[in-house]
Amino acid sequence: MINENILIIISIALIFIMALILIINIGKYKNKINNLNKNIFDKEENIKNINSELTKYKNELSEKESDYNKVKTELEETNIKLEEKEDTINNHKKAIDEHKKVLDILSDRAEKNEQTEAFDKMRIVYNDLINKCIEYDLPSGKLFKNFDELLEKIEDAINFPLFYHKNIIALCGQFSSGKTSMINSFLKDNILPTSIEPTTAINTFVINDEEEGLYIRNCFSGQTKVDYDFVTHTFTKEYDKDVHSMVKYVSLHTQKLKYENIALLDTPGYTGQGQDATEDDSNMAMKGIAQADNIIWVIDIDNGTIKNNDLEFLKKEELNGKDILIVFNKAEQKSEEDIDKIVEESKSLLDSRGIDYKDIVVYSSHQPENYKEGEEKLFNFFESENKSIERNYLEDLNKIFNEFIEYYEDLKEDLGNNLKVFRIVKLKSLNITTGAKDIETSLKKLKKI
Repeated sequence: MINENILIIISIALIFIMALILIINIGKYKNKINNLNKNIFDKEENIKNINSELTKYKNELSEKESDYNKVKTELEETNIKLEEKEDTINNHKKAIDEHKKVLDILSDRAEKNEQTEAFDKMRIVYNDLINKCIEYDLPSGKLFKNFDELLEKIEDAINFPLFYHKNIIALCGQFSSGKTSMINSFLKDNILPTSIEPTTAINTFVINDEEEGLYIRNCFSGQTKVDYDFVTHTFTKEYDKDVHSMVKYVSLHTQKLKYENIALLDTPGYTGQGQDATEDDSNMAMKGIAQADNIIWVIDIDNGTIKNNDLEFLKKEELNGKDILIVFNKAEQKSEEDIDKIVEESKSLLDSRGIDYKDIVVYSSHQPENYKEGEEKLFNFFESENKSIERNYLEDLNKIFNEFIEYYEDLKEDLGNNLKVFRIVKLKSLNITTGAKDIETSLKKLKKI
């Protein structure tokens, strides 16, 4: 019994000890849990604080990002404006450079030599003669026109001798008839500028030369080499007729023209009826015709039979004595039947007007291979004209002076006859004495001239 009590006491003691240990451990763990809870609470507070700071930073960052984007946009806009200003400055600089180049071209002078000095003296004689005729009211317009044209030829021969012995063949006709395209097709290169709108154009020569290049000749006989696109844009679009009037012509030197003794002359197209006709176009075209030895008259076949404007031009005195080849261009635009009809009607019109021409050719600048007969006729014409020309301008000049002398001798004789009539009237006691005296004075002045 005692043993059982002892066992019970021991068991109770053990239970108590275990309970105590358990209580102690629970206390410990409770403290730990409390500490953990406290830590968790602290951490949560920290997290809240961190979140609050993060939210604050996020808002600040958002504001900064907004400021950054604003600044970035302003910078981009400023950049664009700077680029635009830079482009504008570059364009202005380019324009200034081009204007300077134009000024240099227009102000260039040919070097003086014995020949140019002799020509200057000849021009002084010409001017004196004009002034005397104006002073004494003596008519001689046609003689001066011939004299002026000859002086221009002599000046070209002195300053640009490359043309002197060449056969100048001018391509003439209305605007947009395809003259320039025809020359490009002969050269097998789109080297000359073409335009779909009328511009104040310049007579342009194309000659065979080993030293290739494009040159502008000004009215002071100065010659400047330029880039190919310079003439296209600068002289045909950007400047007014006052600048154009200071340019005598443009010359393209190329090995692509196979005829050494020919100079092709691309004349400005004059405008016909229904177009914006300008007198400048016609005058410039006429200058080219006057310079030429022979003519290729180009007609846009799409316009049908040769028009009255062309017929009137072909009848002008300046074309007398020149070989004229009539070319219907852009043949690809018409059927074979239409072409035959147009050619026959044009022959009848030319014959009825008494216009002398070598032949009528049908051609296509864009499809020359499809119009071999026309191409062959054109090249045969070039072959026949590919010969050096002997010019004698001094003989022509002497002839003009003799015409002046003969003209004024006839005028002097007429004045003498008129004077006799007035003297007879005076003898009959009519009160007309002033006229006779004025005639005598005029006659004395004329003799002095």
